[in-house]
Amino acid sequence: MLEESEEIHSDLEAMTEKLQHLASVYYTEKMSQQVAELGREAEELRQMIKLRLQNLQDAAKVEKIVII
Repeated sequence: MLEESEEIHSDLEAMTEKLQHLASVYYTEKMSQQVAELGREAEELRQMIKLRLQNLQDAAKVEKIVII
């Protein structure tokens, strides 16, 4: 019975390790998805800023022409 108890304890420890590993993999995957999403959002913001800067530059050129 003692031997069986030790085996059960050993099995539980192994299962706990596997669960911790799976949790780590899940957490890593979740973080990877969040990083990818942040990358997409950063690219969208970069494109918006680029467009707004171009619009400001175009407006400045028009204003300069009107003043002259």
